[in-house]
Amino acid sequence: MELIPSFLITVGLAYATPSVSKDEQIEDEAPRSRRRRKRSVYIERPLEYTEASSGHVRSLLHPHQRLKRFHVPLCPESWFFVGVTKSGKTVALRSIFKCYASVSYFKHGIAFSMTAQTSGDLDFLPTKHIHFPDPELLDRHITGIRYLAYYYAKKKWGPPPPNFIIFDDCQSLLGGRSSSELLLNFMGNFRWPNCSVFWLFQRYTGAATMCRDNSQKILMYQTPGRPAIQAMHSEYGLYLPESLQKFDDYKRFIAHNVLDHKCLLYINDTVHPEYWLYKSDKVDPGSFKLYGSKRKHRSTASIVEID
Repeated sequence: MELIPSFLITVGLAYATPSVSKDEQIEDEAPRSRRRRKRSVYIERPLEYTEASSGHVRSLLHPHQRLKRFHVPLCPESWFFVGVTKSGKTVALRSIFKCYASVSYFKHGIAFSMTAQTSGDLDFLPTKHIHFPDPELLDRHITGIRYLAYYYAKKKWGPPPPNFIIFDDCQSLLGGRSSSELLLNFMGNFRWPNCSVFWLFQRYTGAATMCRDNSQKILMYQTPGRPAIQAMHSEYGLYLPESLQKFDDYKRFIAHNVLDHKCLLYINDTVHPEYWLYKSDKVDPGSFKLYGSKRKHRSTASIVEID
């Protein structure tokens, strides 16, 4: 008999067997082979690229395009938020997770934060899923979801259930001796366990190079200091429009446009890189929960003109 590590249960082994919906209960009299295919449709189908909208964006490379909705891809990605306190990082994170909740995308996850348990910034998560930065707990969690992905691959069930990890100002987990080799390797292969990673930092220079380079969505909010703005321009400014290639023009553009919870969103795609001015929907604290509710959450945002 094959033995399963006990810690797999704590990170979502229960999702290996999909739950039976009401429609499946109605077809309970169907043939056995047909029921089996319907019950396993979640884990056998390939990971599809679906979208949900959150906020509004305006293209910098194609200024003639009108204001449009920002689509959140439902696939494992790394998000990098950088900006000072009260700049809009948490507002954007709450809006993005509301889109994920509207389609019931994430099945389990964990968050590391120093202040979220008291400030209520991550109120859409159960309290038991929010932890103080703990390297040992993080290593156990990463090991668990990697073994879960290995178990799914061995059983030929397809990708494991979508999950996430939130790092909210967790420089202690990413710098010095506390940054484990397991975490550094995980920054490059987070897609294999079907995990989306969300990095939130107040200063650009305080973030690890690996999490900056391996992120697909970079949201740059108000950042004080010329060195930090210059570092972001030198690293993410390769495909900027010609009018923003010079640092002084870029700095002037940031000062006049990146404010009031707006940010410069860079899509780190080698084929079609894109720069957008992004303003997220305003989601009131406590208006939704990521788990426990099957009700669809529809966006109530109005069109907001971005200068």
